[in-house]
Amino acid sequence: MRSAALLFSLSVLAVWMAGPVPVRAERAAGSEALTRIGPVVQRAIKRKKLPGGVFRLEHGDLIYQKAFGNRSSVPAREAMTEDTIFDLASLTKVVATTPCIMKLVENGRIRLDDKAQKFLPELTGDANKPRVTIRHLLTHTSGLNSGIRRGFTWSGYENGIALACGEPSVGVAGLTYRYSDINFI
Repeated sequence: MRSAALLFSLSVLAVWMAGPVPVRAERAAGSEALTRIGPVVQRAIKRKKLPGGVFRLEHGDLIYQKAFGNRSSVPAREAMTEDTIFDLASLTKVVATTPCIMKLVENGRIRLDDKAQKFLPELTGDANKPRVTIRHLLTHTSGLNSGIRRGFTWSGYENGIALACGEPSVGVAGLTYRYSDINFI
């Protein structure tokens, strides 16, 4: 998977480095440089390096967008579409959550050194939790556990927050680095 992503990224870079393609947006799909993208992606799909994807490139008036492969194979095969919404999984932390937090900081609604308990009063249970700040949460230095332990069945926002806040600390805020999904819940 990593090699397919690298191949795809290098293809994008090669097309971009070739310079602007002098075509209008509605003609972009037929440009010679952009037609080289499809075979690269199709080869990766055929080799089972990736199930599919959506490629979009904007450069000046140029807009190229195309869906490749499938977005689902179970329970039934479903073709990828240009408007497919992707789950970014752990990338959501840096692509969505962190910029939103920083916007709140920029607008003066929160401070990075605010205590997490100010917003999550249920974050209690040990001596570490009152020390945890927003900065610690964003930098994975909260000392909190990496996730909710197995064996807990739950559903709903409130239950998820309660379980996450109830997890025992595994380190000291500001001193212990541990990648943690709980930091972003």
